[in-house]
Amino acid sequence: MNHDEQDYYEFVCDEQMKRLKEAIDAKDAALNAKDAALSTAKEELARYQAMYGPLPSQQPPAAPRA
Repeated sequence: MNHDEQDYYEFVCDEQMKRLKEAIDAKDAALNAKDAALSTAKEELARYQAMYGPLPSQQPPAAPRA
């Protein structure tokens, strides 16, 4: 491989590495946002349960009426 080919190869590899890093950073940001939203939802659920008790889906089924 001559010098020009080596320079081109390094340039292409550097560009691909930059794109991969940007993609990884974007995925990390999305995961962090989802994690924050999930934490908020868990906190809201805990506040609801402290005020009103378990969710209806967590309560035992009602006895059948005769």
